[in-house]
Formats: sequence, structure tokens, C-alpha cells
Amino acid sequence: MKIDRRSFLSLGIGAAAGTALTPIPWKMMDDSAIWTQNWWLTPVPASGEVSYKTTACTLCSGGCGIKIRMVENRAVKVEGLENHPVNDGGICPIGLSAIQLLYGGTRVKTPLKKVNGRFVKISWKDAISEIALKLKELREQGNAHKLSCLTGSDKNATSLLLKRFINAVGSNNFFADTTVSDSYELMIKKVHNTDGSIAFDLENSDFILSFGSGIIDGFASPLKMIRANSKIKEQGGKFVQIEPRLSNTAAKADKWIPINPGTEGVLALGLLHVIVKEKLYKESAVSGNITEFNKFKSLIIQTATLNKAAEKTGIDSKTIEKLARSFASAKKPIAIFGRGKGNTPLGFGEAALFYTLNYLAGNINKKGGLFITDNKKINWPEIVKDEITSTGLDKSRMDGAGVGAFEDTKYITHRLTNLLNSKNQNSIAALFIYNENPCYTLSDSKKINKAIDSVPLAVSFSSYLDETALKADYVLPNHTNLESLQDIPFVSGITGELVNL
Repeated sequence: MKIDRRSFLSLGIGAAAGTALTPIPWKMMDDSAIWTQNWWLTPVPASGEVSYKTTACTLCSGGCGIKIRMVENRAVKVEGLENHPVNDGGICPIGLSAIQLLYGGTRVKTPLKKVNGRFVKISWKDAISEIALKLKELREQGNAHKLSCLTGSDKNATSLLLKRFINAVGSNNFFADTTVSDSYELMIKKVHNTDGSIAFDLENSDFILSFGSGIIDGFASPLKMIRANSKIKEQGGKFVQIEPRLSNTAAKADKWIPINPGTEGVLALGLLHVIVKEKLYKESAVSGNITEFNKFKSLIIQTATLNKAAEKTGIDSKTIEKLARSFASAKKPIAIFGRGKGNTPLGFGEAALFYTLNYLAGNINKKGGLFITDNKKINWPEIVKDEITSTGLDKSRMDGAGVGAFEDTKYITHRLTNLLNSKNQNSIAALFIYNENPCYTLSDSKKINKAIDSVPLAVSFSSYLDETALKADYVLPNHTNLESLQDIPFVSGITGELVNL
């Protein structure tokens, strides 16, 4: 039988169609799936009773509420916690990744000691004994003040315990990454003489004036900020973003006003000039002390001219005037400050100017405005000091902050970069690094790497061998956020208990 091209194609297509219409291929796919799931290499979590545990996420400063789905006491999924004041059931991709961090195959699971340039596993007993012996020798040599500690935050119990530890050894040299929250705290301390911070009630505002805050890009709690932005638009409010570049936040704002980098404070002065000169401020905000306000009013009118503001910021004076009037005339306006994601601290002067805008708008501790929150602190018992401890604490900090600066310099941006880059970098005899990766996050990483190499004893508390841990002499495995018993005394940007002013 002769088969031509047409017959061959018909036969092929018919056979393929007939096979597809039969259960054969689908059955084979099902059997293959079952077969691959029974490979001994395939991880199969144990089945069992399902339960949930609630906690808060600490992978960023947002502090979102989460619940962990457990199967036989094994965490298998992270979900948002419903009715939580921060995220109300939502969760971001970073929070979801907590399971991967928990079960990561490259986690540090045992203490490591560097021997001839390579890490070797040692026991916890040996690691603690060896480090304690080196610290004992440091104290006996009269060099207790040369112990330093760097941590990513000083607002949780673990960091505060480390702070007390190096203080008990005899050192003032505790450094913590400074964020915009520290700028808030310094401002509240100076203005109201109380220990507190600030929070922004964006959800209930009808006019947001943002000085570079990345509300959509991850400021405070990303979920809370995105929902606040959506709620404002639904209610007919307005959102103005002042920023040098067209960020995601600027692109989604009702109005983006480009500004010359670093001149946000100058713009605030220009806005204050218009508000004060045209008497657009709330009378209730200034009625308490007319004499002092009149002095402030004269100073602003004389020094903060519109022409100066327009020249410095690159924004024309008419736009500044219109913006000031729109802000002051809104029922519940709020000026939010903290550039980008709020990780970079502001100068005290800038923070004070932005705060003054809110103050004159009469929105302090009011719905839709700026709230002053009470920073609840742990009342630690006094540290028992021996002669070596007292002698060490009487010495100046290595960053030049002065004597007895253990508490007083909380608000000063840590100057570890300058310290390690200085001619006195070899004065650091021991360095503890907790929840921080300066070899990656700090500027001029080449010098930082070289400086940490020169430290005789570097101990990193880390879950993974990051850039700084690789430089350390000892690596002590740390807990991930789902394992650590940690407190969150204050969540940036979230309203809480008010301070009576």
C-alpha cells in the first residue's frame, strides 16, 4: 500500500487525537506524579494536628501581627493576623519568607571558630569559655573599656542586655544603628521633656504632606501605609509627595513636587513663613503661650522668606504659597517626615520644623494627626560594679562622645564607621556584632572590612554567614525571628498610648 504525504499526516494527526482522547496520557501523568512523591529524596513533612501560634514579625520595623500555622509543632506557613492594629490580616513577601529563613539549608547551627583562616565547629561550652577567658584577660590588663558592641537596634530586650553586659565589663562603647525613630525621640525629649516618640494617623487624615517618606515603598509598616493611602483616596483626601525623584510613592501620589535634594527643611521654613504671615495656623495651637509664639512669628517672617525657599528648593514661590494654604485649610492635615523607608535619621532642626507644621495645624494627639506615644522601657536593676568596671566607665568613649556617655549618647548616630576608619582603630580590642552586617550596610565597605580584620577579637551573633560573620573570629548562631523571644516596645508610625502634654 502506497502512503503519500497527505495520508501520512492524516494518520499521524488521527493517532495523536485518538491518544489524547483516551485516559492513557492522563493516567501516566498521574502515576508519574505519585511515583516522584515517593522518592526517598523528596522531603515530606510529618502529618498531624494543626494548630496556630500568634506573634509579631520583626523582619522589618513594621511589627505586623502574624500567625504561624503549625503541624505537630512544626511551622509550615506564615499568615497575617486578623484585626491586628498594624496590618489587619495582611502580610508582605518579606514576612512570608520567614519560613525559608527558619529552615534555610545554609544556617549556622553550631558555634564556629576561625582556625588558620577556616571555620571549624566547636561546642557552646568551648565557645563561651574561650570568649569569656579573652574578656577576663582584657579586664585584667586594664583594657575593659576597649570592648565595643554594635547592634542593629537598641529598642529590644536582647540588645539592651548586650548593652548592660558590656557596661558590666567596664565599657561605654555600645553602638546602635540610628534610624528616624531616634530623631523623633530626641525631638520629643527636647520639645516636651518626655520620653516618647511620634506616630502618624494617616488613615484618618484628609491631607498628607510627605517630605520624602516612602509610604508606598516601605515606610514603617508597608501594609498599613498602603492601606492608609487607599483609604484616603476612597474618602476624597489628598496626598502630596515632595521628593527629588519619581519614586513609586511619588508616582502614586495625587501630586508630586520635585525638590532639590536635601532642601526639605528649607521648604518647611517657606511653608511656615506663609502660614505664619497669613495667619493660617490654628488659634488653639498658639493660645497657650502668645509671647513665645510672637517671637517665633517675627523670626520666621524675617528669616524664612519665600524667595530664599524658592531659590534653594527649586520650587517656585507661587507653588509654595499654594501648598501652604492647601495644607493649612484642610480639616485634618498631617505632615509626615522620614525619608525613604525611614531608616535614615533626620537632623534635629529638620525634625523640629516638620513637627512645627503639625503643631500649627493643631493636629497633635488628634484623630488624623500626629500622636505622641509613650515609650515604655524596662526598669533594669542597677549593675553591680567592681573596681575594674568603674575604672572602665570613667574613660571616654572611643568615638569621642565623652565620659559617662553610656546613656547620654543614645540619640547620636553611631560613629563606628569613623571609629574603624580612624588612626585609633587598633584601640578596639574586642568587638561584638549582633543583628547587624556593617561590612555590607555601612559606607566604604573596603575600609570597614580591613578595620574589622584588625580587631583582635570579633564575635558575630548571626544565623547566617553574612559578610561580617565571615570576618569574625567566632560566630555564635542566632535565632531567626520565629524562634527568638523578643519584645517590640514601640512600632514606628503606629498610634498608641498618648502622653499628656
